[in-house]
Amino acid sequence: MCQWLNYHALNGKPGPHAPLKAIPEDCYAHNGKVALDAIEALCGKQLPGRLQRTISNERELANQLLAQYEALLLFLIERGCLLNQVRPEQLLERNHYILIRDQQAPSPTRAVKEARHAYWDETHAMVAHEAWLNVLLQTIRVFSLQRLTPKTFAALPGVLVAKPPASPQKDDASKKSAKSTKSQGGDQELGGSNVYSVGECVLLKWFGYHAGNGTGAPAGLGKRFNTFGKAFDDGASFCGCLASNAAHLAESGGALASLKTLLEPATDDEKGELQKMAESALEKLRCDLGACGSDDDLIEALGAEDFPTLDSARGVLFCLHLYLTLPNFVPKTTIEIGRAHV
Repeated sequence: MCQWLNYHALNGKPGPHAPLKAIPEDCYAHNGKVALDAIEALCGKQLPGRLQRTISNERELANQLLAQYEALLLFLIERGCLLNQVRPEQLLERNHYILIRDQQAPSPTRAVKEARHAYWDETHAMVAHEAWLNVLLQTIRVFSLQRLTPKTFAALPGVLVAKPPASPQKDDASKKSAKSTKSQGGDQELGGSNVYSVGECVLLKWFGYHAGNGTGAPAGLGKRFNTFGKAFDDGASFCGCLASNAAHLAESGGALASLKTLLEPATDDEKGELQKMAESALEKLRCDLGACGSDDDLIEALGAEDFPTLDSARGVLFCLHLYLTLPNFVPKTTIEIGRAHV
């Protein structure tokens, strides 16, 4: 999460100068500046209710920040983020969190107050971590993942998909069915799932399309994956996806030059070699997210041993990262320069 936001939302500097190094500590530090900057970058709008100046009184500052996060949650929920389980006080730093909780439920006795404060102090790290993760993941889902549609997929460089034929419809039911099919681009893989959203289906479709293209499958016929874990666990497909977008990697001397000889790995060593090839290719493209982490002991670049375990939210984030970056390496045209005659 930190690496993805530093790369795509914060334009972070590498190493210890990265804006976002830890969640939730860097999210509520400096009155939430880094996290709010990332959210504004993703949604393209200025957040309402953002705190412009602070005061020295801690209790009044806590209430100002509480109002800021109330406005933030309302803004995100109105745009489709599923954040009804997140309370604004959960986004506060430890001392402000205890102040607000004590203000919301005054303690009848000193002993009860001390017990409550001890409990809130102990559970704050877990509560704030879960709350900020929910906010950031939902922000990415609404403002990045939902922008992935069959139409934008078909318009990507290096993607050639046939448009569905137009057919006249007469009754209302047929029109509704045609509208649903049209929104999916005529491809049943891109909609109708009760597990994945349309954006996640587009990611899997894009990965499978280029995996097939890079491993020599017939034109337009890619591999089909139903989980992100299976997609990244298949080293040959992962390398094929990279080679399809950045063809120079598969040329002689490139990081994927030996891909053709390992399309059907038979041993664990061959599977591991494919994952190392993918790691080397990402490093050469500078898409491994390694430069967008922080200190080496906190965040490291994704390596060959990490790819087979990329599933769930981590798999979606990494595949979304590839979807947003790899098409930039697809050449739009080829210019042949002949030998100059003297």
